[in-house]
Amino acid sequence: MTRSHTILLAVLVSITGVFSFAPSASAQTATETVSLIRQDCTGYTSCYTSLSAWEAARQRDLVAANQIEVARIEGTWTNPDTAPLVISGWVTDATRYIRIYTAPEARHAGVWDAGRYRLETTSNAIEIYQDYSIIDGLQIRVTSPFSSNGINLRGGGIQIRNNILRNSTIGTTDYGIMFINASFVSNYVSNNILYDWTTAIRQSAAGAVSPVYNNTIRNSVTGILGHYSRFLLLKNNLVSGGTTPFSNAFSTFSDYNATDGAIATGGANDRVSQTFSFVDVANNNFHLSSSDTGARDFGVTLSSDSLLALSTDIDGTTRSAPYDIGA
Repeated sequence: MTRSHTILLAVLVSITGVFSFAPSASAQTATETVSLIRQDCTGYTSCYTSLSAWEAARQRDLVAANQIEVARIEGTWTNPDTAPLVISGWVTDATRYIRIYTAPEARHAGVWDAGRYRLETTSNAIEIYQDYSIIDGLQIRVTSPFSSNGINLRGGGIQIRNNILRNSTIGTTDYGIMFINASFVSNYVSNNILYDWTTAIRQSAAGAVSPVYNNTIRNSVTGILGHYSRFLLLKNNLVSGGTTPFSNAFSTFSDYNATDGAIATGGANDRVSQTFSFVDVANNNFHLSSSDTGARDFGVTLSSDSLLALSTDIDGTTRSAPYDIGA
């Protein structure tokens, strides 16, 4: 474990399936301020009709204010949010951070749903320059015929969890989740479903070891592209239907990943050349069917993992040991 992990883990606690930024003794009184994101804000205060409008209006120094900024996406969404989101210019730390999440009525159920909140853009959907930000339970789609990414991680301490990321047109350099800037604070990617990307998850710069756990990747040319310095730690990831499931180098502790291809991460418990049974591939339902023999019960249990304690799946259902591989 690196020194950066020791520092970060000192201020993290495991709750609700994934760690949350926990208050230290010096920030016990941090106040949570909640803004609403709705398609129709009529009759609501502190309400915005897009994440972009919320970010521009609420941007501030959370450390000085001793606040946690929450964007709660709620209500009915008959149309998508189409404005790209750039999170930048805030002041945050591990106890005063940004959280964006979907309430139950606006949240997908593990399958793309045009009746729930979705962010659909013709350029990079989300750019996160800000350390200590959480993106939880969104649907994200890039509709450009040109090269654009789903989420670009340009900071540290960022959590990307329980999201569905899809691409409309596979270009030459389309990435679902892209680790761009080197950071000495880990990022955390878990329980996401990604499909139709050139590369679903990529790390392009060295940084702290970042856990990438229990993601399902389907129909992407390259599933997960690591970095020669081995900074992605992969566990319980399922990659199916692509040309190159895993590429480049990963942390030597990577293990329990599964693919229908011939090569995974090199872990002793990786599963290669598997056949996976999904509920409904034609309609992009990548839940494992009850008859699956490729990934069900073949994962490692992560409820006590030292870097990212994970106890639920993308639907919020509590996982039982042994874990399934995938989201």
